[in-house]
Order: sequence, then structure tokens, then C-alpha cells
Amino acid sequence: ATPTATSVPAAAPTEPAIPTPASTPTPEVVPTATPQQAAATAASTATDSSITPPAAAGSDTQDESAATPWQGSVAQDAAVDPSDLPAQEIIVGPLRLTIQTALRAASLPRYALPPGSGEWVLLITSIRNESDAAASRPMSDLRLFDRGTATVVDLDTGMNVIAGLAGLDPAWRNDDVIAVDSNESTEALLLYLLPPGSSDDLALLVGQSSIDLAPSLAMGEAAPAAEPGLLEATVVAVPDGSRLTVDVAGQEESVQYLGFQAPAGDACFASEATAANAALVEGEQVWLERQATDRTEDGTLLRDVWIVDANGDRALVSARLLEAGAGTPAPAAPDTRYQAWLQAAAALGRSNGAGLWGACGDVSASTQGTTNDATRLAFLGGGWRGRWQLTT
Repeated sequence: ATPTATSVPAAAPTEPAIPTPASTPTPEVVPTATPQQAAATAASTATDSSITPPAAAGSDTQDESAATPWQGSVAQDAAVDPSDLPAQEIIVGPLRLTIQTALRAASLPRYALPPGSGEWVLLITSIRNESDAAASRPMSDLRLFDRGTATVVDLDTGMNVIAGLAGLDPAWRNDDVIAVDSNESTEALLLYLLPPGSSDDLALLVGQSSIDLAPSLAMGEAAPAAEPGLLEATVVAVPDGSRLTVDVAGQEESVQYLGFQAPAGDACFASEATAANAALVEGEQVWLERQATDRTEDGTLLRDVWIVDANGDRALVSARLLEAGAGTPAPAAPDTRYQAWLQAAAALGRSNGAGLWGACGDVSASTQGTTNDATRLAFLGGGWRGRWQLTT
């Protein structure tokens, strides 16, 4: 289990809810026009130049004459630029933490950090409160965990001095409590000194949650993705462990979880994975978030799916399933906004022997990409346009 002062259970952590259903944007559904409606619209457009043509109505709207039956049925803007790799993020309670800078070196002259007894790890994070009320988080909750040596490293006591030199205001101290007003953001510089002999398998602990640092360290600097818009839907069926069928304003859609794969068919733990998925979402209200890719070739929506659980906490379904050992990570660029979060959730499930990790012996799919995988992912470059699947 993720090391803390006490043993951490395999069950998902609980945090304050974010956002509440009342603050969730209303789904935008573009109905399929009948031939008569299409003709009337065309005639109206020809006589009224103030009407926006369908091609300009949204980034995903296509020429209806060339569209397949499912194209254009649900319109949702992409939050991730497909030509860039987004900064890694994790949501804990009402706070969204984004790793914008991640550096590790024996010395960091840019930040006036000389060689020490080990290696410096410096993170610059954006912390946004996405709830309707003020929220806070103790800086002491932000610790570094070296899985390779089972070592937990606390924040450096001089980090506020380095934060001030870097121009951050406020320059948070290691013993401060970060307070963020509703829908506001702050930046925090996090500084750690790793002891000699530390491994490359590092994670940032955020209370009882965690996020892997390998993807962020490979990129160094990364731009945050746009604030996502959420579509509200109701789950009407759960066909297997990694998909669900939802009703969006009266229209049914098949949805595949991003960054996650569950055993299917006759594979070990396939039926249990389906049951775990159904236990979380069947008949429930969910919120769909699009990253970059809209659909698979057969028209299935590719989405991150959120629920509000029994404790009133917002939860990423794929992270909960990974913590329960109901599948393995399957990150595919450019839809990697939560890749490091999902890898850490899978590592927790594996360390606890949860689900398939205890039932199926040596599972071939890894809980995380290798360092080389992360580096290749980081340097795909702006000209990259196709889907690239990490080895799993």
C-alpha cells in the first residue's frame, strides 16, 4: 500500500465533493435533422446571413452529407490539443493539481540550488479550486515517495526561499496550509532533497492519493490542458469492464474509458471486472470529459468518466477500477492528461494484491510505462498526429 504513517487500505480515498451536480454544465446535444428539417434550415440560412453555418458551429461539426450516422450527434469540445502532450494532473477533493515543471538533478543553478548530499526534485504546480466554496490543503500532505527504496521524503524547509527567488507569490512554506477561494488558482513550488541511491520510481503523494512523476520529469516543462467541459449522462448498460452505455439527453451512446483496459472475453478476471464496473456506474448519473480524441473508428466515445460516490466525492471511474485491480493502464497519446494518476492508482492496486493481481498470478500488462516509454511519449513533437499506444 502507499506508505503513510499508517497502512493505507486498497479502497479509494475520500475527499470533499467536486463539482456538485448543480454546478455541472448542461450537456450539449446536436440532434440529427430529418430531411424536411435540413431543407428548411438550408432555405432559412440562404435568406438570413446572421445564422451560423453548421460547419462553423463547433470544432467537431461536420458536413452532414458526408457524416456517418453517429458523427455530430454529441458535440463536446476537446480540452487537450492533439499536437501537444498535456501537463499531468490529479484531482483530490475540490482541488485540481497540475504539474507544470518537474526537474531532478544534483544541482539546479536556475533555482540557486547547489550540489547537496543527494538529488533535488523541484516541482512547480498549479492548484485550482473547482468547487463552490473555499478549500485548503496542508503543504505537509505533499510528500515524495520513492517506491524503489520505500522512502518517503518531506518538503524541504527552505522551499519558500527558492519559491520567492522564482517569483512565486505567495511563496508557500513547507508548514503552510494552502487556501484557495472558489474557482481560483494558486501556484506552489515543491522542493525535495532525495537521499543518495534513490530510484527512478517516484510518486507525489497528495494526502491518500498519488501521481507518478516519470511522465512529468521526462517532459520537464508542460502546458496545462484547457478546463474541461463535462457532459451529464445516465448509465443504462455496462457491457464489460472498460465500457458503458449512457443516455445523453435522450440519446444512447457507447463510451470507452480513456487510459484503461479491463480483461475481456474468457480472460482471467473478465467477469469480475465487468461486475466491478457495474458496481460503480450501473444506473448512475455520470459526467463525461473529452481530452483530444473524440471517438473510435466504430463510433464509440472515448472519455474520462466521473461519478459522485456515496461519500459525496467526485471520483474518476478508471482510477477507482485500477485501485481495485479491475484492469491495467492503457495510456495512448495525446489523451494522457491523467496518465500519471492512473499509473499510480494501478501501482496501489498491485501492491495490495487487489483484483486481478491476486487472482491471476503474473499479469503481463505493467502498471506503468517504463522510463523509456515516458521519454518517447514526451518527445513525440508537434508534428505528431496519429494514435501511439504505450507498451502495456
